Amino acid sequence: MTEVFVGATVLIVTVSGLRRITMGRISMGMRYGLWLMVAARLVIPVNFGNSSVSVMVPVQGAGEYVSGIMETAPDKTAAEGGSPIVLEKLTEKNENREKLFRKAALGIWITGILVAGGSMMMGQARLLAYLRRTREEVPVDRLPDPWFQRLEQQKLRVYTVPGLPSPCIAGRSIYLLPETLQGGEGELAHILAHEYAHEVQKDILWAAVRSLLCVIYWFHPLVWAAAYGAKQDSELAADEKAIRLLGESERYAYGRTLLGVWGSGYNRSSYTGVVLTMNDSGKRMKERVLMIADKKKKSSLMAGVAVLIMLLACGCSFTGAKVSEADVTEIKEMGIKETDTEEADIKSEEVEEALILQVNEIVAGMNVTAETYEENSQEMKDSLERMKGEWEQAVQNGEEEEQAYLRIAIEAYEKKIEEAEEGLRIRMDMLEEEKERLQRELDQISPSAIR
Repeated sequence: MTEVFVGATVLIVTVSGLRRITMGRISMGMRYGLWLMVAARLVIPVNFGNSSVSVMVPVQGAGEYVSGIMETAPDKTAAEGGSPIVLEKLTEKNENREKLFRKAALGIWITGILVAGGSMMMGQARLLAYLRRTREEVPVDRLPDPWFQRLEQQKLRVYTVPGLPSPCIAGRSIYLLPETLQGGEGELAHILAHEYAHEVQKDILWAAVRSLLCVIYWFHPLVWAAAYGAKQDSELAADEKAIRLLGESERYAYGRTLLGVWGSGYNRSSYTGVVLTMNDSGKRMKERVLMIADKKKKSSLMAGVAVLIMLLACGCSFTGAKVSEADVTEIKEMGIKETDTEEADIKSEEVEEALILQVNEIVAGMNVTAETYEENSQEMKDSLERMKGEWEQAVQNGEEEEQAYLRIAIEAYEKKIEEAEEGLRIRMDMLEEEKERLQRELDQISPSAIR
């Protein structure tokens, strides 16, 4: 499905580009035929061999790259302590999730087909029912003589239907407005020539194929764009063939008839469905009139270039990817290396964050230690000063026992303060050494880390 999706997308873009650069330089029939390759790619689900220039080469390369990343996941999980039971459960969970996703996608796709196909069939059924209910067959003697035989050969019948936005063809029947029969044999011949050209080109069949592909690939916007472009090119090709059947002398008269049909009412029917109308929107009608007015000879060189480009595009779109085992291994290894690099970066970031956290904790610890020392030290110094005051008072009072006691207490407090200062210095030195060690490790990982 992926190969069809990608290949068709490339072909649609290619044909759309060729339509622009070849406008007026190649026949409209040839331009219309370019869409056949798009339809073929959408219909044919298989490739015709493998090629190194296939559009699937980069797609498969991306798949192998992701595969290389995914293949390393179980090994890394096991290496990090994941048990086989846990790995099996995770694999089963992922498989169930994938199955659920596929079922949901299938359900959405089928629902889209039913909605798009149902609405399209209902619209076409209503129109066909209206045509059969209100039609009235045109007598043979009212048809221009040359066209009577041609229509008989194709087993086509001609009817009039009131209220039509424009003449159209559906199945084996051509439907006209009643007013068309009053416009003279020239105008009637122009309209019959256009609808006859649609029959010769088998546009009813191609319209059905176009509609079916739009229903199946309803989710692909470029398929709808391709249907729009193919519908326009079918009208241009029918105009070109009709002029060829009528003769060059009828070119401008045919153009005037086309403008008259367009002025009778804007056809808002879709570019899908099996009823083909002669009318068109203003922008597309302008393109048709310009084509009719252009009498320049078509370029054989441009036609050859268009064929060559389409052959190259088909060669890229109808083949699978041809990738050597060495290339596959290299691409997978790139995915594995990328995974290792990403994990190494993640681990490096984690280590860096841990080191920064430890450094910050040490700095905070040094600050708390200093603050705690200051509080305790101040209390001991206040007590020491109080005892010195009491000792001086005891000296003045001649209290020898009190003096001896206070003297011992003063010496003990002074020693205690010295020990606290020494302990603080040792503690602060240890924290500073640990901070410097951690900072050196941090510099090796990230020199620009905030200190």
